[in-house]
Amino acid sequence: MRKYLVIGFLLMVSMRITGQAQTRAHPEVDALIRKALEARQQDRWQDALSYYQQAVERARTLNDRAGEASAWHNLGVAQILMSRPQDALNSLERALPIWREIGNRMGEANTLHNLGTAYANLGRAREALNTYQQALQLRQQLGHQAGVALTLQGIGSVYYALRELPTAQRYFEQALALYRELGNKQGEAETLRYLGNILYVSGQWQKALAVYENALALFRETNDSEGEATTLAGMGALFLDMGQPELALGYYQQTLELHQKGGKRREVIAAQLGIGHIYATMGEMEQAKKAYEQALALSREANDKRAEAAALIALATVETRLQTSRPAQASEGTVEGVSRAESLYRQAILVTQATGDQLGQANALQQLGTHYAILNRAEEAIRCFEKSLALYREAGDRRGEMIALSNLGAVYAARGEKTKAADYYQQAVNLAEAMREALGSLAEGKLAFQENRHALYARYISLLLSLNRLEEAFAVAQKAKARALTDLMSEGRVNLASHLPPEEREQERLLRYRLDRATQSFLAVRADPDADPALVAQWRETVQQAEREWQAFMDSLSARYPALTRQQGIRPVTLEQIAQSLPSDAALLEYLLLQPSAQAEKSYLLLFCLTNEGGKPRLSAHLTPLGDKPLAERTESFVLTCAVPNAPYKEEARAMYRLLIGPVEARIAGKKRLIICPDSTLWDVPFQALWSDKGFLLEQYELTYAPSATVAMLLRELRSVPNRPRPTRELLLVANPQFGMLTLASANENRPLTAGSRPLTTGARPLTTGSRPLTTGARPLTTGARPLTTGARPLTTGARPLTTGARDITGEYLAEVGIRVTPLPGTEREAQQIAALFPEATLLTKAEAQEATLKSIMGQYRYLHLATHGYFSDVAPLQSGVLLAEPPADASEDGILTARELMELPLSAEMVVLSACESARGRARPGEGAIGMVWALTVSGIPTQVLSQWKVSDESTALLMTRYYQELKAGRSPASALREAALAVKQDTRFQHPYYWSPFICISSW
Repeated sequence: MRKYLVIGFLLMVSMRITGQAQTRAHPEVDALIRKALEARQQDRWQDALSYYQQAVERARTLNDRAGEASAWHNLGVAQILMSRPQDALNSLERALPIWREIGNRMGEANTLHNLGTAYANLGRAREALNTYQQALQLRQQLGHQAGVALTLQGIGSVYYALRELPTAQRYFEQALALYRELGNKQGEAETLRYLGNILYVSGQWQKALAVYENALALFRETNDSEGEATTLAGMGALFLDMGQPELALGYYQQTLELHQKGGKRREVIAAQLGIGHIYATMGEMEQAKKAYEQALALSREANDKRAEAAALIALATVETRLQTSRPAQASEGTVEGVSRAESLYRQAILVTQATGDQLGQANALQQLGTHYAILNRAEEAIRCFEKSLALYREAGDRRGEMIALSNLGAVYAARGEKTKAADYYQQAVNLAEAMREALGSLAEGKLAFQENRHALYARYISLLLSLNRLEEAFAVAQKAKARALTDLMSEGRVNLASHLPPEEREQERLLRYRLDRATQSFLAVRADPDADPALVAQWRETVQQAEREWQAFMDSLSARYPALTRQQGIRPVTLEQIAQSLPSDAALLEYLLLQPSAQAEKSYLLLFCLTNEGGKPRLSAHLTPLGDKPLAERTESFVLTCAVPNAPYKEEARAMYRLLIGPVEARIAGKKRLIICPDSTLWDVPFQALWSDKGFLLEQYELTYAPSATVAMLLRELRSVPNRPRPTRELLLVANPQFGMLTLASANENRPLTAGSRPLTTGARPLTTGSRPLTTGARPLTTGARPLTTGARPLTTGARPLTTGARDITGEYLAEVGIRVTPLPGTEREAQQIAALFPEATLLTKAEAQEATLKSIMGQYRYLHLATHGYFSDVAPLQSGVLLAEPPADASEDGILTARELMELPLSAEMVVLSACESARGRARPGEGAIGMVWALTVSGIPTQVLSQWKVSDESTALLMTRYYQELKAGRSPASALREAALAVKQDTRFQHPYYWSPFICISSW
C-alpha cells in the first residue's frame, strides 16, 4: 500500500466579550438584570433568558430607555455565551440605537464590541472588523484603556481566523502592551495565548512554547481554569505536531477534564478531537474513532459547524485507514467503508464551505486527496491536493503546505512523472527544513520532528536516484542524517544554575534525581534472570515517565530562557567540501535505510561511496533490496555471533560483507581507509569483523566511524578550532573504582573468560537472551508509559531531599534491589601499563575514582581513559553510563557518570576512551544514529572516541588497550593504532574470535 501523509488538527480560538453594560436603570429593571446574571453564574441559562426578557418588558413599561438598552445588551452577551450568535446579533442591534439615542457612549462602545464578537462567531469577518473598529475608536476617545486592549484583542482574533497572521500579531502585541501597562494579568494571559497560537500556526514552535508557558503561569496565577485548559490544548497540539503524542495526550487529558468541570461544550468538543488525533497518530484507531464520534455528536448538538467539519474529516480518515489496513479484497464491507469515508469527506467540505472555514476546507480536501491516492484515482487526488495547497498558502499554514506538496510529489511519482514529482518534493523538504530550524533548541522536539519527516526525505532521495541525480540525492541524505546531533554540537554551553531561579534549579535537581534512581532500579530488576516480567515492565514505564518529565522541563527552559542555547546554524556539507579534505587513500561509505514508500514497496539499503580522485569527488550510489528479511534481523543475527565467545561467525560475517561492502568492493579496491557512516541498526554492526575470501575487513582497511559525512567533517574541524580550549595536561586514567556496598563478591581471576568480565552486573543475561533484542529499541524517548501530566507524583512531594546526598542510590539501595558488582583489578593493571607510557599521567583508582573529582578535572586533559563497569540503558539511552567509586555519605554525586552528564561537562579532550562494556551502544532513531555515549561525546565536541559494542573480556581488553596506547605513542593515528592493537590481540591463540579483538570502534574523522 502506498503511504501518504495524514494531517488534521483543530486549534480553536475564542474571543472575549464585554460583560454587563454600565447603566442608570430603574431599580426594578436593575434587579431583574441582576437576577439574570446570578442565573447565568449558576448555569441556569433559560432562567437567565427569562429574566432578561422580563427586564426588557419592565423597562418599556417604565419608559426606562437606559434599562431597556442594558437588558438587550446583556441578553446578547448571554446568547453569545450560549453559542447563539444570530440571536445575540438581534439583541445587540436593539441595544445599539438606544445607547446612541440617550448619549451613553460607553454603552455604545461595549455593544459595538460584542456585536463584533457575534459577527466573528457567525464567520462574518469583514462585518466583525468594521464593528470592532467603531468600538475601538469610541474607547480610545473615552480613554477606556482596558476596553481598548480588549477590542484590539478582538480585532486580532478576526485576523487570526482569516489567517492574516502578521496583521493579527500586530494587534495582539498592541493589546499585550496595554494589558501589561494596566497590570491586567488575565488580559495579558489571554493575549499571550493568542500570540502562541499565531507562532504555532506559522511554524515558530519554540517561540510558541515559550509564550504558552508564560500564558499558562498567568492563567494559573489568576485561577482562570478555562484559559488554563485552552492553553494546555495549544501545547498539546504543538507537541503532537512535533511528533511527541504521549506528551500531547497528557496535556489534552488535562484540558478535557478542566472543560468538563466548567461545562464548556465547544471546548470539550475540541479536546475530544485532539485526543482522537493523538490516538490516531499512535495507531490506536478504534480509540480514535470513539473520540471522534463523541466529538461529532457534541458538535451537532451544539450546532458548532467548524467542529462538526473537523469531526467528519477525522472520522473519514479513520474509516480510510481501517479499510486499507485490511486485506485488499473487493468485499462488500470494504467497498461500503470506502464509500462511507468519501461521503464523510464531502459532507465536511460542504460544511466548511458554508461556514467559510478555509483551513477546515483545506484539511478536508487534503484528506480526500489522500483517500483518492490510496485508491489509485490519481487525477482526483491531484485536484484535491492542488486546491488544499492553495488554501494552505493563503492561510499561511506551512505544515499543511508541506504535506500537500509531499502528497503531490507522491502522486506524480506514482504516475511516472518523476521530474514534476521531484520539484514538489524539493519544495516540501525546503519547508520541512525551515520548520525544523524554527524549533530552535527543543532537542527532543527536533528529534521527533525529523523522525516523522524521515519518510519524506527518503522518498525524495529514492526519486532523485531514479533520475540519476546522485549529487542532489547525497545532499538530501546529509539533511536526513544526524541533524539534531549537529544542532546540539553547535550550541554553546551555558551554566544552567546561573540562569535559573532557586525554585527551578531545585526542580531540575529533583527531576534528575528521580530519573537517575528510576534508571538504576530498572537496570537492577532487569539484571535478575528470575525477575517477574511485569515488574520489569513497570520499571521500564517508570523510567520512560521520568525521562519525559525531564525532557519536557528542559524544553520549557529552552523556550523560556533563550540564553541557555546559542545556535550557530551548522549546514550539511557538500561534495566539494569533502573532496577538499578527504585523503586520496580513503573512501567514505554513507548508509541510509529506505523503508517502503510511495516509490518502493520494499525496503532498500542505500550506500553512497565517495572518494577523492585528483581533488574531485567521485560519487556512486548503490541500492540493495532487503527482501523479506529486515535489516534489524540481519544485524542482530550477525552481532550475536560476534558478541558471544566461540559462536560460529563466518557464515554470518560473509553474508553481511556481501550486503554492506559487496556493492562497492571494486570501488574501494586500492584504498587504505574507510570512513563508515552507519544508519539505523547498522550502528550495532562491527564492520571490522565482516569477512570475505580476503579475510576480515580490519585486515584490509583502517576503519573509522561517524554518524554522517557532515559530522565527520565537524569532528575533523574541531581539532583546529581557533577558540577551542587547549588542555594543559596529557592523560587522565580512571580504573578499578572502589564500589563499596556494591562489592559483594570478590574478583575471580580463574573464572572462564567466556563469561566476560566487565558487565555492570554479574549474572546478567547474555546478549543472546537479553531483555531487549537488537531488533527493538528505536522507539523515541517520549514513547510508552503514562503521559507527562497524568499520574505522576507531584514535584514538590514524596521524594527524598537531594541535600541528604545520593549514597542510597549506589550503595545500600542498589545492593538491596539486586545490583552485584565485582572489582576490576585487571583494569588497574591496564591503566598502570598505559601510565608508564605517559610519565605525567594522572591515575585515579579505588576510592580516588570519585565522580565529583573526575568532573572537576576532566576538562584539563588531552586524553581521557575510563576503565570500569559500563552499562547501556535502552529505555533512556542518555542515562547509559559508567560506574565510579562509591561516594561518601555527604556527597552530592551518585557515583555514576551518565551520557547526559558528559554532554554537560566543559570537556576539551582530543580523545575519550571508555574501556568498558557496551559504551558504543545506543538506541537507533531513523537518520539520527545511535543515541547514547557516542551521541553524548560527539555533542561534547570530542574529535575521537574509542568505545565498545558489547560486553567485553577483561583480559583481552587490557591487552588491546595497552597495545593501543603504545601505537598511539609511536605516532599512529587513533584509527590506525586501534587497528594495529586489534590485530595484535587476534594473534593470541586464546583471542582469535571477534568477541575478543573487535568490540572497540573508533568514532572520528580522517
